[in-house]
Amino acid sequence: MADTQRSVQEYIRGSQNEDVHYCVFDFDISDVLPRDVSVKTYRSDSVWTYYGTASYHPPDAWHGEHDYNPFAFDVGCLGNLYKSMFSNVVPLAPLLAPLFDKMTTWNVEERFTASEAADFIEHAYSDLAQDVLDTTVDLESQHYGGSDDYWSRIPQDVASHWAQYRTPQPPWTRSLLTKVAESEMGWRLLRFIRRTLRV
Repeated sequence: MADTQRSVQEYIRGSQNEDVHYCVFDFDISDVLPRDVSVKTYRSDSVWTYYGTASYHPPDAWHGEHDYNPFAFDVGCLGNLYKSMFSNVVPLAPLLAPLFDKMTTWNVEERFTASEAADFIEHAYSDLAQDVLDTTVDLESQHYGGSDDYWSRIPQDVASHWAQYRTPQPPWTRSLLTKVAESEMGWRLLRFIRRTLRV
């Protein structure tokens, strides 16, 4: 079996191998915060969003924002990583579609926290039949299409039931800001205005 081939259950629950060890690698950009910091409302300077793998970054600082929520940003990055690694598994595990959207929505206030995402994964896992969990899948990082791509691969009744988890279309103002920010000059102008006015 290739290194990328495992059963769905192994990907969700991990290996039972005693030789497997885990560590946290923070790329030297972690911060120590007091225990009582709110994961929903804490803000940090958006300069930190420039680090890491940009292809996994959510759009939290694309429009020159002067600050961002690093907890929500991390969940968005992980959600985008999940999309790139697991989008081909959506037909087997349809609840991945709402998980992806709630982890990566542009509407940061609606995004799952890490614990909400973990709870959702536990719920989705408990709904999977054993034959699905035993199915071998080959995971390789791939470019993921938009939300419609993976939602179109789940049964219609499941999509209807979880429709409130779909990422909504952004308002026209956000789309306009995205267009302006596509050029370096536009992005710099937005960043200057937002840092100056603190908006």
